[in-house]
Amino acid sequence: MCGPAEDVFLTCGVWLSILLPSLLFFWQACPALLRDVGPFLPTAGAILFGTTVCLFCLTSYTDPGVIPRRAPSSADPPAGKQTRMVWIPSLEREVQLRWCVTCKLWRPPRSSHCSSCDNCVLAFDHHCPFVGNCIGLRNYGWFSSFLLSVQALAVVVLIGFLMSSGANHSSSLEHIQGHDEESRSPVFIAVGVLIGLLVIPLTGLVGYHCMLVVSGSTTKERWVAAAARGRRMGTAALEAGGWNKLRDDGGEGTSAAQGVAEQGVAEQADGTQPAHDEARLAAEGLPEGTQI
Repeated sequence: MCGPAEDVFLTCGVWLSILLPSLLFFWQACPALLRDVGPFLPTAGAILFGTTVCLFCLTSYTDPGVIPRRAPSSADPPAGKQTRMVWIPSLEREVQLRWCVTCKLWRPPRSSHCSSCDNCVLAFDHHCPFVGNCIGLRNYGWFSSFLLSVQALAVVVLIGFLMSSGANHSSSLEHIQGHDEESRSPVFIAVGVLIGLLVIPLTGLVGYHCMLVVSGSTTKERWVAAAARGRRMGTAALEAGGWNKLRDDGGEGTSAAQGVAEQGVAEQADGTQPAHDEARLAAEGLPEGTQI
């Protein structure tokens, strides 16, 4: 985990959201399911519970692809250089590296600086406070698998509660573990509502990341592309509304926005380029012309 201390509260909330319904499922619903329905749902729930916990830990504790920082004395850049081009033999083309003024290193394509973790991360997708870690090149697979696993677990637990509360309503469910049906029903209802509220956003999140995997893009790249489209649409709207003269009279106008992301600069003074191998790793499968 490389996130700030504030992430601990949200991470603990995720642990509770996984453990509490699962433990109630094994304690309250599984005895009824094993007696009246069969072993399929309890077995599936146990497998998915173990898988979800393992994937959550892997997502939280795997290095997302943090690029090691260089010594400040060896990374003092000469003024005037904002980017550099590096030839990657495996890709048979040049890729653009950007200078990170915070980490004092050349940042490979598709990487970005995370303000929460204060590190540059390869193939940066986003910082997830719920797992207390950045999601990047080396843990995105674990993160996507965790989303699928926790959604499947939620569905199995929800179905298990519904089936156990309805199976043999008048007989066998009334005496399991010393609880009658009246005391059991509020628990089933509360857990069912909680899981239902979790399944809806999880479904959307799983669908979104499936779309990212199919398109070969990241959340950060989507945000950057959406912001660029918004700027273009805003400029077009101003031009269509006759605001050209007002913009031109303002001197630099909107052209100043193009320099906001162009910061700091330079060559690696010690003559080594350790970022090249990271650039090659991060640029594999990079669509032609993509620059982040």
